[in-house]
Amino acid sequence: MVDAPDWGQDRGSTMTANPPAFTFTNAPWNGTVPAGGSTTFGFIGSWTGTGTPPTPVIS
Repeated sequence: MVDAPDWGQDRGSTMTANPPAFTFTNAPWNGTVPAGGSTTFGFIGSWTGTGTPPTPVIS
């Protein structure tokens, strides 16, 4: 089995997978976040494998 992250669920966002990157963007039903505004989202992820899990990067 290949070492890989798995995203089971995400809330308040849409997820695009292009391993090793996973990009979460604002879901269309949330509306627009104004300049200087903020939002939150959540996800449930897991790691399968024997290697070191990847480090999340938020940008």
